Amino acid sequence: MQKRLRNNPNVRFAVTLLTGAIGGVLFMLLRLPIPWLLGPMMAALIGSNVTKGYFVWPPAARNTGMIIVGYTIGLAMTATALKEISIELPSMLMMTSALIILCAGIAGVVAKLSGIDYKTVLLGSIPGGLTQMIILAGKRRRTTERQAK
Repeated sequence: MQKRLRNNPNVRFAVTLLTGAIGGVLFMLLRLPIPWLLGPMMAALIGSNVTKGYFVWPPAARNTGMIIVGYTIGLAMTATALKEISIELPSMLMMTSALIILCAGIAGVVAKLSGIDYKTVLLGSIPGGLTQMIILAGKRRRTTERQAK
């Protein structure tokens, strides 16, 4: 019975959701920043490392979540916000360029010291790169699983 529940994707998804909700509540109680984003992420990260592969998050749920986040961010794009952005655009471009140059330098050092190829380290060192690595890993795993069948 327990093995059958453990292998049921709906049960695994429910456990993942519950763990994320607990993480959100915990971060909110601790008054940590953006508790409903960081709390579930940390809880799922810890839980998936402890249970080794038990947590599951269907691609449709991930895509729906990304649409909701994108829509929410889009709501903040008002004429006033765009005007403020245009005023700060030169400094934003300068800081973005500096960040990319800094990350590229750090990635070069880490790649030499660790023996990991530069492209992988660069992708992992640029802010937002971790998200892309997770998406690419998921796509690669699905492709590998299809090829194995």
